[in-house]
Amino acid sequence: MTSSGVGAYGFILNGLADAHAWLNRAPDSWPPVDVTQEIGEPADRTRVGEESAEVVLPGRRSIVVRREPAAVRFIGDDELQPELLVHPYLAPAASVLAQWQGWVPLHAGAFVVDGGAWLVLGERGSGKSTTLAALSAAGFPVLADDLTVLRDNLVLAGPRSVDLRDERGYSSTDLGKVGERHRWRVRLPDVALETPVAGAVQLSWSDKPGLRRLTAPERSQALGSALSMSVDGQLFLQTMAIPVHSLSRPHGHVEDTIGLLREVTE
Repeated sequence: MTSSGVGAYGFILNGLADAHAWLNRAPDSWPPVDVTQEIGEPADRTRVGEESAEVVLPGRRSIVVRREPAAVRFIGDDELQPELLVHPYLAPAASVLAQWQGWVPLHAGAFVVDGGAWLVLGERGSGKSTTLAALSAAGFPVLADDLTVLRDNLVLAGPRSVDLRDERGYSSTDLGKVGERHRWRVRLPDVALETPVAGAVQLSWSDKPGLRRLTAPERSQALGSALSMSVDGQLFLQTMAIPVHSLSRPHGHVEDTIGLLREVTE
């Protein structure tokens, strides 16, 4: 794959020269998207159409997304720092663009074992990002933190960062309050840009560690609730075929989580 730009989530992102450190060297086969910022009055409601979309963001900001030619415009009282624009604010726009491309955007993280990508699912506060930071520290390639995009059952690499709710002892940078919460950022190493999906793990908290494979109805519920945008019927059926395991563990037991993930992915 030849490369002349940078990007994430399967898109070349033009206009982000100051954010190269947080992006991937993107292949020329990825579709280009122009990204700009504007100081102005943000939208007051979210709407998504066939050719354009407006998405309301926290902190008096919004995004205007255009389908053709593909473009994303951030609007707010001031301009975002490049590292914040790339993550977390780019994710909603990438979800819309992915849907228009016929791809599958999921509210999930992803990591790699033996050349296969494993999705990390879970409700807000279930420890997805903390688990991904621990996996990265243990030497597992991490593909994405908060948004995972699938194209033809390939996971497309996201920005090179994981954002935590506290320091957690990792080598992280304090970003202060971003949007609705405080963030500590862990930088991720470079990864393969496109990795075949192997399975998914749904995280939850419990009194003791537990691991089991979900039934078909449970699998559909877990993956369906993780969709950040609707997809058509055929794509939905393909996505629902991904095997999913439930992984439960007590709070604060990251080592148990890593151990159980090793069991699932072996």
